[in-house]
Amino acid sequence: MKLLHEAIDKQYPGKFSITYNDADLLAKYNPDFSSEQTWRKKSFEIIRTDTDAVLYSKLTTGNHLVDGKEDGPMKPFIEGLGALAE
Repeated sequence: MKLLHEAIDKQYPGKFSITYNDADLLAKYNPDFSSEQTWRKKSFEIIRTDTDAVLYSKLTTGNHLVDGKEDGPMKPFIEGLGALAE
């Protein structure tokens, strides 16, 4: 998470606010979520909360977004955020 957050902030300083493992948001986007949970196993989603648009979902794709590689799948994802940063 830290690697993704740092990479987004480096590319688009101050343009995005990133929240993760927020109980209210987890409950909003997953009705089966229990208030006693702090995360969802094998899940990782990036959601634009002002429009509820899912920008990335590991549950849907089955792919890791953050793999620690500089030219891995995270790079084109972050580049694609440019349109949202305007």
